[in-house]
Amino acid sequence: FDVSRPNSSAALRLLTRLRDERHAKAATLAVRWFQRQAFGVNQFHYFAALGACAKGGDWHSALTLLGEMAHAGIETSASAYNAAMSSCDSGGEWEQALALFGALDDRQ
Repeated sequence: FDVSRPNSSAALRLLTRLRDERHAKAATLAVRWFQRQAFGVNQFHYFAALGACAKGGDWHSALTLLGEMAHAGIETSASAYNAAMSSCDSGGEWEQALALFGALDDRQ
């Protein structure tokens, strides 16, 4: 990743790699940094970071990212909720997963 030439595609490639390697904390920090640097962060960047959280069982970071998406005006779709629920499941937080399911159901 070349920080001297920031762009949305490079950011997504990095986040995808972090997801594949299960680096939830690094992906979460990267999304926040990209957001501050005005890289044009969108739902796909957040999905990759949420995927890293799901693979790593980092439910707390997933819930935080879901909230940040909403705060940034980025659509929190069923896919985003599903990734966050998967993170909760992987982290043994089934009550949190059920709460997310209820919140998603309330939105529809």
